[in-house]
Amino acid sequence: MKPGLVSVIIPTFNRRAHVIDAAVSAIGQSYGNVEVIVVDDGSTDETADLFAVDKNGNLDSRLRYIFQENAGASAARNIGLQHANGEFIQFLDSDDVLCAEKLEKQIDVLRRNKTMDFCYCYGVVSTPSMAGETDFRIGRQHASRQRLMASLVGKEPHVMQTSAPLWRSEFISENHGWNESLSLGDDLEYHVRLVLAATDFGFVNHALFVMQRHGGEHLGDMARDQNKVQSAIHTQKCIGKALLNGDGLERPVFKSFAKKSLSSYVGFLMVADRENLLSYESWCRQYWPRQGVGGTILALIAVRKMIGREAMLKFLKTVLALRGIVRRGRGSHLTRTEE
Repeated sequence: MKPGLVSVIIPTFNRRAHVIDAAVSAIGQSYGNVEVIVVDDGSTDETADLFAVDKNGNLDSRLRYIFQENAGASAARNIGLQHANGEFIQFLDSDDVLCAEKLEKQIDVLRRNKTMDFCYCYGVVSTPSMAGETDFRIGRQHASRQRLMASLVGKEPHVMQTSAPLWRSEFISENHGWNESLSLGDDLEYHVRLVLAATDFGFVNHALFVMQRHGGEHLGDMARDQNKVQSAIHTQKCIGKALLNGDGLERPVFKSFAKKSLSSYVGFLMVADRENLLSYESWCRQYWPRQGVGGTILALIAVRKMIGREAMLKFLKTVLALRGIVRRGRGSHLTRTEE
């Protein structure tokens, strides 16, 4: 390990049009003591040509390119960790970019607070639209592990996106690497395990990275690929297991996870095949009674078994429609009262 060095690990797969921007944003940091490790997960779009050294040796000495046969982003990140020499670790998705002062600001926090295992920050999502780029801030600041954990396992997305934290490499090496059996939600599962293991953490109140949105997973996409449904279910099971292994977690964390589980179950009712749906229901019946929460999802599972999936979906649509009418009614009442 080289003191002060930051290892930026960029896994990529067929992102030739974006990965150079990610690498340039890492090399161009105001904090210059960096190494950038690009791990190509079996790309077929000639990504390798971008990182080929020409006859004059024109490839930045701080950048290394590693090729592996396709094994997934988690496996690529683990390969990057094996080759990392830094005191600090920054994971960066290949279609995202770091703002110029990200590493400098976060290293300053970690150096002033030796007990902190990582420091995270806000980010910005950039979404292409008919009217041009639309940007909005992502991330959620929390002062305690309990509140951060409740937020991470809840329904809100991008509480701590992959590129948000800067980690101490010593802390990362003390914990198990990325779970290579996961694809969807692998970053969330990794963050849950490491936040549970952390002694303390910091936050920089600035948006220090840009996440490019090109269209994520949708229910229709998952319905066409039951492997994605199975992966999403497996991720939730792994997160649930990690929470059970966590020390001193309070009830609000499990309540938040139960709400996420309920939302996921409704989604799985719409897209999962019979085998995947029954697998998730079986896990819920085993997991939630032990936590003292999750009663709603257990009730829905019981109703689904009695009336069937199609009738259950019609029932849920009716409930959601009535709930919308009630909310609109409350809004109208408040407006009349104010007048």
